Amino acid sequence: MLTAAFPAGVLAAEGGWRQDGTGWKYIQESGSPAAGGWSRIGENWYWFDGQGYMKIGWLTDEGRTYYMEENGAMAVGWREISGNWYYFHEDGAMNTGDVTLGETECRFGADGVFKSASRVENTGGGAFRVGCYDEMTQALFDRLNEEKTEEYFEEYSEREDEYDGDMKRSYDRNATFQVYGDLNRAAMHRLEAAAASGYTNGSIPGEGTVSDYLKSISYGSGRNSMELYLQNCEDDSDAYDKFQSRMMDRYDQKADRKYLPEYYRKIGIAHREEGGKHFFLIIMLR
Repeated sequence: MLTAAFPAGVLAAEGGWRQDGTGWKYIQESGSPAAGGWSRIGENWYWFDGQGYMKIGWLTDEGRTYYMEENGAMAVGWREISGNWYYFHEDGAMNTGDVTLGETECRFGADGVFKSASRVENTGGGAFRVGCYDEMTQALFDRLNEEKTEEYFEEYSEREDEYDGDMKRSYDRNATFQVYGDLNRAAMHRLEAAAASGYTNGSIPGEGTVSDYLKSISYGSGRNSMELYLQNCEDDSDAYDKFQSRMMDRYDQKADRKYLPEYYRKIGIAHREEGGKHFFLIIMLR
């Protein structure tokens, strides 16, 4: 985790923005443009080249990677860029590798792309924050995790009681879902495809089932997967009720553990809103 302070720069005095055919400049009270690196203007940090033009997009400076938003402000926190999620520290530097954010252990690639997230081990399971989820998706995810944790400790009640504080062991590793960035992307693809082409008996015309799709993108064999398309939901509570109803109806009919959330370990969720209703697509893998 990077802990450096804000990039060195000058605190720009009151001035104004000016645009020409090349881009934007910030003119200081002295009449000269902010130029040659970082400047703090208002509450945001900006980067200007040697001619004083504001940078937009990806920036590498002194070995660190930053992202300057469309308005030129340095990105901080979670950002979705070209379909991928990234995390930028308070100093604006892009995170790579593992980082703990509150109760969440997040993993990122060397390119900064979000890979996965799980709850910090030996903390009892339950809900945990995933920064790439919007408010409605996070609320549904919280409900699913609480249900999974409850089922897990009903099945393995002795694990918490027998835990002796040894951090080399984990008594709750599978008590919550692990969120995977590629499963989130797969869920979004399937959600958009279902909206465009329809969804019948777990299959999308021209694409097939979730198992067919996962195999087509070389994401494992597609076995031990479960997909639920939750349509026309009022909110996360309604979506959760529909999830529970479908899973429990199937479990009651077949008495198969694959219809219990506790059976699965990985998850990806996609959400969209249309006409005041919420649509979710959930993919779970063993």
